[in-house]
Amino acid sequence: MGPPAENGAPDARRYIFVISVIFDDGVKNEHGAMKNLHALILNMSVNIALAALSSASEKGSIMVGVRQFDESAALAAALETFWSQGLAATTMPDLARATGVQRGSLYNAYGDKETIFLRAFDLYEDRFLKAVEVSLTQDDAGALLRSVFETAIANMTAGSPPRGCLTTKTAVDGSTASALVHDRLRVLVERLSTMLEAACSRPSIAQQLTLSPPEAAAVIVTFTRGLAVMERIVGDSDFLSRTASSLTRSLVDRHS
Repeated sequence: MGPPAENGAPDARRYIFVISVIFDDGVKNEHGAMKNLHALILNMSVNIALAALSSASEKGSIMVGVRQFDESAALAAALETFWSQGLAATTMPDLARATGVQRGSLYNAYGDKETIFLRAFDLYEDRFLKAVEVSLTQDDAGALLRSVFETAIANMTAGSPPRGCLTTKTAVDGSTASALVHDRLRVLVERLSTMLEAACSRPSIAQQLTLSPPEAAAVIVTFTRGLAVMERIVGDSDFLSRTASSLTRSLVDRHS
């Protein structure tokens, strides 16, 4: 039996294999003009098949090394799995089941579980920071802080049961032993800090704060990481909101 068509390509490779076997056997058993005819037909057939392969490749029909599945949907499903189970507890069979993509295809596309996580984490980071960006449009410092904390709490209490904060969950489950994972978590925290400091530096906000913009941003980021841990322990979103309100009152100058 010949090799299967590769990655959904036309059966040209299989065709080349089959005709090569058939005509090679024929040529071995023929003599003279018939042998030359068989050799000519074999040569023409192979050339035709190779031309078909070349044409299909140019048109994108043969995509060796290219994803043969909906990558956006697969990464979204992988993100849900990592977020629910954590990076350390998630296996390649888990990801295959969640994405509907065979393990072999996942390995071919990404190489390993960590690479899939990093790609899925890009999606998580993009979603979370966009939500934070929306919350930073407030002109009142108290309203801005409440909106930021509500966004963070909503992120970590989403799902049934709540999935927690993927950044913090990954940081505490031993997954940061990988330098790549550690760096990705650090980048998200740094980007969050930069966004918060910029928002707190706006004159209308800065004059209402009891701390300098850099100090306020550092406190907010650190506090949200603490909220993520408390969510895992307490599991009470109302408690998280009340605690966030207490910090908000501490950070806003009532006399400004």
